Amino acid sequence: MKRSYKKGIILSITVILLVSAVYSFISHFVIWEQTGWVGIEFTPVKSMMERENINPRYLGLRNGIVQTIFLGGPAQRSGIKRGDEIITINNISITETEKLESLSAQVKIGDTLSFQMKRGKKQWTVLLVLEPPLQSKQIIVSLQISLPVALIFFVIGFFVFWQKPEDRRAQVFYIMSLVAATSYFLDTVMQADSITAIGLSSVSIVREVTRGDFFIISGLFFLATLFHLSLIFPKERKIVQENQYIIPIIYVLPVLSVIAVSLFRKFNISPTFRPVIEALLILLLISYPIGTFVALGRSYRNSGIEEKRQVRWPLWGTILAVVGVFLPLLVFELLEEFFGGYLSSVIFDEIGKAFFLLIPISFAFAILKYRLMDIDLIIKKTIVYSVVSSITVALYFSLVRGLGTWLANFAEVNSEFLKFFFTLAIAAVLLPVRTRVLRFVDRRFFKKKFDYPKALSIISNQISEGNDLQKMLQQTAEQLVLTMQIRTTVIFLKNSRDKSFWARAKIGVPDEVLDKLKFEQQSKVLQLLEKMIDVPKQDFPDDERRKLRKIGSALLIPFKQKGELLGFLSLSYKLPKEDFDTEDKDFLYSVATQIAVGIENFKLRDHGQELSKARDIQQGLLPKYIPQIPGFEISGAWQPAQIVGGDYYDVLKFQGNKIGLCVADAVMHGMPAALLVSNLQAVVRAFASEVLLPDELCEKVNRVISTNVTGGKAITFFYSILDGDAKKLSYTNAGHTPPIILRHSGEQIFLDAGGAGFGVFQEWNYQRAEVQLYQGDKILLYTDGITQAKNYEGREFGKERVVGLVIGNRNKSAQELQKILIDAVAEFCGGDFQDDIAMIVISVQ
Repeated sequence: MKRSYKKGIILSITVILLVSAVYSFISHFVIWEQTGWVGIEFTPVKSMMERENINPRYLGLRNGIVQTIFLGGPAQRSGIKRGDEIITINNISITETEKLESLSAQVKIGDTLSFQMKRGKKQWTVLLVLEPPLQSKQIIVSLQISLPVALIFFVIGFFVFWQKPEDRRAQVFYIMSLVAATSYFLDTVMQADSITAIGLSSVSIVREVTRGDFFIISGLFFLATLFHLSLIFPKERKIVQENQYIIPIIYVLPVLSVIAVSLFRKFNISPTFRPVIEALLILLLISYPIGTFVALGRSYRNSGIEEKRQVRWPLWGTILAVVGVFLPLLVFELLEEFFGGYLSSVIFDEIGKAFFLLIPISFAFAILKYRLMDIDLIIKKTIVYSVVSSITVALYFSLVRGLGTWLANFAEVNSEFLKFFFTLAIAAVLLPVRTRVLRFVDRRFFKKKFDYPKALSIISNQISEGNDLQKMLQQTAEQLVLTMQIRTTVIFLKNSRDKSFWARAKIGVPDEVLDKLKFEQQSKVLQLLEKMIDVPKQDFPDDERRKLRKIGSALLIPFKQKGELLGFLSLSYKLPKEDFDTEDKDFLYSVATQIAVGIENFKLRDHGQELSKARDIQQGLLPKYIPQIPGFEISGAWQPAQIVGGDYYDVLKFQGNKIGLCVADAVMHGMPAALLVSNLQAVVRAFASEVLLPDELCEKVNRVISTNVTGGKAITFFYSILDGDAKKLSYTNAGHTPPIILRHSGEQIFLDAGGAGFGVFQEWNYQRAEVQLYQGDKILLYTDGITQAKNYEGREFGKERVVGLVIGNRNKSAQELQKILIDAVAEFCGGDFQDDIAMIVISVQ
């Protein structure tokens, strides 16, 4: 209801404006056909300024000097030029303003006026016949350009506003377009209406508002609305959110400027203030475009891929428009220094008008192409192509004809043959430019299928080289839009938490549409995604069809890995609403496969990074250095089969020349095992002391660990206290591979007294045993990763090889023996450790 109400207001205002415009035009045509003119503009400065009590020096004008010559008018055809001085009109002195105004009010079309002119030392008299302004080439050309420009501004602004009247961006865009449309619509009217029949400068439209005043006011407000739009397009900038006064200030400054100019002209202000007011006005006219460029530039720099594409068009459109408006005027000023009154500014003025169209067109293009503000418009590609091509050709021929005519007039050539020659020469010079523009248009509208391999290569490179999943998905969506000439693309991924599918990347769909859009695990869409889905041909529930309609979905393409649905692509129709052929679908299947591989690679990469961090953490839990006691040498080693492992060892220094030794093996691998042994280490270190016997410690630890071990898993554990003074080893073995004591005499002792591994039974009474140690003994605590290591034939390393290596190297130090054992296992299994390894080697001295 609110939307309809706003549309009603828009329609009412629009109708009033259109009726007023038509009435204004008709009334002015009637007046022009009755009064006529001579196609000249001058100001009787001295008389006017004396009457208004204003010093003429304030405006820098000279009395009776011709300021404007309208091309194709009576004055221009008679040879009068800009800068010529008028002495009398019908024998009335140029200083007698009241008599001249009376004469201007009495004359009509067909009357002849006598102008006495002066150029340097030369004086002459010329007779000018009043004729309708519409016979002037300048007025006709101005109408031909100004009216279409005004109409295009109005139509674009009205359409955007009509589609989304509640959106502030659409409101500002419409106001900006309306200001520009009004300005250009009244431009031609004011050109003819701002001077009297005999050429006297007068007021127009509103009392004491000249054409220059009007364009200063409308220009300031246009630039203000453009600056406002740049601060909220495509999203509101942070500076606007944090400062609520910035938007009012943007509009207050032009109002203050207009008031200052009005006061300046109404009152006899000292000439010392004139430069200050002019400088402030120029500063304002320059600062608004600069502010617009900066705002759009910062939006572009801080935006994502899709928003960059939205901002890029308005940014370049605005820059080219401003350059296109001011550059021709600058060129005119420079050329006028050489050619003087022979040069007319009309061509340069009209070129600027055409360039200004780039502003609404670029904003509208960004809005429509990317469905910004949820505005969607399907236009057949062939129609757009025809319109763009026609405009290009029309501009080419208009430019050729205009420049050819201007050259002929400048050279004062009357021969039709020479005029045709000039036109032909200009056409030949500009032909390469026209050809390049048309070729560019062709490439943009009719891309060939050979783009598919190139696009697939680009997507593949982005996936393989990228290190950010979100960025990779967004780049892929953008590439699909560019390659297939579609309006919208959305990529959905499975949420690992609730198994629903959420949009992770999109092009052409507003953010607010996707905020709450997801497909649950039981969705019919997901059930059908065993293959590609042609959306219009499927019977979906109403709620799901509404979801797909919101994102403009025409085709759904699943991407899977090992039979699991990872996500899917949603694509709109190709422009213009074309079906996808076999080649299109083959390309899309290839893209979906690339995305699936990319997602898996990212998962593996992220998992690897997590495991690498876990490895660092786990290594940090191992002893940074091995505590030593007199009469013993102790060395330890840890080698996980994967990045992290479930084997662990620790050496704890107690008081009284005692050391705690422990080694453990979780019956699992990878991250779960690493977490479990980390928990085990924390519990052991919390309980272990020189007074707590090994069996007591194992009972305490088992009760805690059993609550964390589920599913039949367990941890084997060996714990002992080495008394350096008594040279005794007290130990308990909780289901672990029995450590070995190798006597110097060759006797082998296996330390197997204890009980079940942790987690098998929550309550267990463990046994404790004690062994006397002697000089030359070697003690080896290890996990079964050593004995169960396999070679390429599938044979295990075995306990016998371990014992043999210890016996064969009994004279080596503990650290040397440890290295020999690890190297031997690595050589046996070819460096491919199938299980984690942890060991402690003790040498009794």
